[in-house]
Amino acid sequence: MAWNVVIAGGGFGGLYAARRLERVLPRGSARVQLVTPENFLLYTPLLPGAAAGTLEPRHVVVPLRESLKATDVRLGRVIGADPGVSELQVTTADGREAALRYDQLIVAVGSVSRVLPVPGLAEHGMGFKTISEAIALRNRVLQNLEVAESLDDAEARRPYLTYVFVGAGYAGLEGIAELQDYVADIVERYPRCRLDGTRWILVEALDRVMPEIDARLADFATRELRARGIEVRTGTRLARLDETEAWLSTGERIPARTLCWTAGVKPPQVLERLGLELDDDRRIRVDRTLRAAGRENVWAIGDAAAVADPAAGGA
Repeated sequence: MAWNVVIAGGGFGGLYAARRLERVLPRGSARVQLVTPENFLLYTPLLPGAAAGTLEPRHVVVPLRESLKATDVRLGRVIGADPGVSELQVTTADGREAALRYDQLIVAVGSVSRVLPVPGLAEHGMGFKTISEAIALRNRVLQNLEVAESLDDAEARRPYLTYVFVGAGYAGLEGIAELQDYVADIVERYPRCRLDGTRWILVEALDRVMPEIDARLADFATRELRARGIEVRTGTRLARLDETEAWLSTGERIPARTLCWTAGVKPPQVLERLGLELDDDRRIRVDRTLRAAGRENVWAIGDAAAVADPAAGGA
């Protein structure tokens, strides 16, 4: 009898797992189902290009059904699981709740934006993790230029021409640099905006940008950003936000109509409802083979998994 393999999530980990299983499993030996809320993989490294208009949105997504020939792609959202009876609970595309039985489960639900409880952030901040958020950011930039151009008062134009990015990882650096390039190309069409100029500010809570890389490279990136006219505020947090101003932890108040939040990711809350052992960061504990702790038939990959780093001696 064929095994029933269920993959929860259609991001990088889920798609790669499905493609790998299609290649290595003998024909007819297993039924592979991939549950995902979208029928495409979003290639997140290209989001800055989509926001800046240098890439068409269709060029930053990979249709899952074109990439997977022998996998049953099912649109739905994972809402829980019962490992005791090997069932995954999902909400289907038409709003029904269903239970999928599995012999083997691969959890690849990725991560979500880590939004801190900053007053006004949820109401006035913009995200930068989905294709719709990238397009919304570009539309906001264009709308701001149009509004600023229509205003006679230079002081009133300032908030519309100021852009703040919070979070200086890859997404924040690439996003602010791409959008600055984009605006530099089109601002010639807006005489008042061209004379006033635009202002770009990158805010990071840590003492340097890009903590993922070597400090020398991070320093080089900071110098390059500042050479382009981008203001870099390290050791600084966003304290408060409203429709027209951003308050920083240093006491600085920045008149700005656009603030983009790129300050990291966290595990999705659904991991709490899968009946699996989690680490202190609320990711799934796994062994060296990526098998979930205490479960013979559940595996976790990608951002959802607490993968131990042998060199660091931890996760």
